[in-house]
Amino acid sequence: IEPKEENNLLGEILLCPTRIKKVAKRYKKDFKGELAFNFIHGFLHLLGYNHKNTKDTREMRKKEREILNKIKIAI
Repeated sequence: IEPKEENNLLGEILLCPTRIKKVAKRYKKDFKGELAFNFIHGFLHLLGYNHKNTKDTREMRKKEREILNKIKIAI
């Protein structure tokens, strides 16, 4: 009998650089900052954060800002 393989996969984060570039341009944001924001946003979803209501949205936005500040990315 083979031991069960541990599955530590949280999920996937799919990023579309073309779309991110368009959004960054539309809102006059830096592409790298927008890319970092989208990655962090997706990662927080994998960790269980969401924005289904105002309280959850505030909590998720706060966490996004904390992480972006730590890596010195302005949004």
